[in-house]
Amino acid sequence: MTPLGIWRFILLSKTMNNRYIITFTSPLLRPGLEIKTEASERYVVEVVKALLDKVREINRTA
Repeated sequence: MTPLGIWRFILLSKTMNNRYIITFTSPLLRPGLEIKTEASERYVVEVVKALLDKVREINRTA
């Protein structure tokens, strides 16, 4: 599955400080679970890395 099939980045505005909604769902998480947050363009990479760490933590406890 392509990365865009795993999570979606949705551009909310076209200002200089673009905001993104980042959503993690299945297959990274168990069906029915969803993690969603927002980040500015400047921090989107760090936020995705942090969320992937959370996904790994959730899946370890499953």
